[in-house]
Amino acid sequence: LASVIKKEDNAKVHQLLSTLTAQQRRIVILRLWDELSYQEIADLTGKSVASLKMTFMRAVSLLRAEYINILTFLLFFIFDQR
Repeated sequence: LASVIKKEDNAKVHQLLSTLTAQQRRIVILRLWDELSYQEIADLTGKSVASLKMTFMRAVSLLRAEYINILTFLLFFIFDQR
């Protein structure tokens, strides 16, 4: 059961990440999964730390909005079935 739940969670994460641009996705992955600092990401990408922070915050806002949309859809679907 745990592996099924983990697969579903991974699928949700991939679905959410697919809503981002390639640049946003790369920065989110480097920052959250690889746990790199903004300076380390800047060194890798050649972008400024300020630019990376802005891109990261915009990506997080988009992910949050998309997550809310998915939850809203699911809630309407569940309650519509009753």
